[in-house]
Amino acid sequence: MSKTSGSNIRQAAVGVSGVRQTVFRLVSMSGGKCESRLAWFHRPGRGGPSMSAPPLLGPPRVRFGVDPSVAIGGAWYPYTVQLADELPGVLAAARPQIGEVTGIDVNWQSFRRYPGLDSPDSPATPPLMTLTAKGIEVTLLVIPPRTVSSLAAILLRQASNTVSPDSQLHSLEYRRAERILELARRSLSTS
Repeated sequence: MSKTSGSNIRQAAVGVSGVRQTVFRLVSMSGGKCESRLAWFHRPGRGGPSMSAPPLLGPPRVRFGVDPSVAIGGAWYPYTVQLADELPGVLAAARPQIGEVTGIDVNWQSFRRYPGLDSPDSPATPPLMTLTAKGIEVTLLVIPPRTVSSLAAILLRQASNTVSPDSQLHSLEYRRAERILELARRSLSTS
């Protein structure tokens, strides 16, 4: 998730329930690899950008760790593959933890067909998203919605360094979650 100088900014206005929202997408090409950064802002009037309310799916399933300097500082388990619809809720949840988010970097091109992390077809590199705010960078493991909820719950706890119940410490799901997080950490150290 390196930042490159050859960038192209695309802007699209989207009307949802009579509310004007603007999506900014920064697409960078580097060595044949495409990187995207998204920012979703709600503009209620003529004032500056502010975040819109979270979607009606439920509260954002995102957890942040205590120490943002660790390799994986939390996890996000979106409800659907429509990440742009859920991103405002994640950004609202991030604000008390790290402040106003000014940049988002991702390591995938399309999330629509991304298999669950418990799938045999799951890629070797788990999906990651880095949030930048006030010089702080926090990398979140993005758990695809097709991932079974028991594994997702364990990943949310482990990525945020939250204590897991003793009954889970020796389960196959717990060990699978450890392996997924180790793959994510390794992918960060090689990029």
